[in-house]
Amino acid sequence: MKLKIDHNCLRLRLTADDLRELAAEGVLAETTNIGGASLTYALEPGNGPAVTADLVDTCINVVVPRELLEKWAAGSDVAIEASQPPLRILIEKDLGRGRHE
Repeated sequence: MKLKIDHNCLRLRLTADDLRELAAEGVLAETTNIGGASLTYALEPGNGPAVTADLVDTCINVVVPRELLEKWAAGSDVAIEASQPPLRILIEKDLGRGRHE
């Protein structure tokens, strides 16, 4: 899973391997080490009505309603778009690339 942050837009791009891991594990998380610290970003299903993003300590958590996430992962739609003003959240399938290309 790749993370891109551009001003007030948070974008996650998932490969086919990421989608399989999300289906099997129920959550998808990556950690990037920066100097002596780390930043973790995670995507997981939730029970709420909307896509949300939170920053807790050094972890960015993106939560997508379970039914929406399962339908998107199994279907042909490429993206989930949501707004949490002023933040725009975009979750995309990146099916043309390998896991860490």
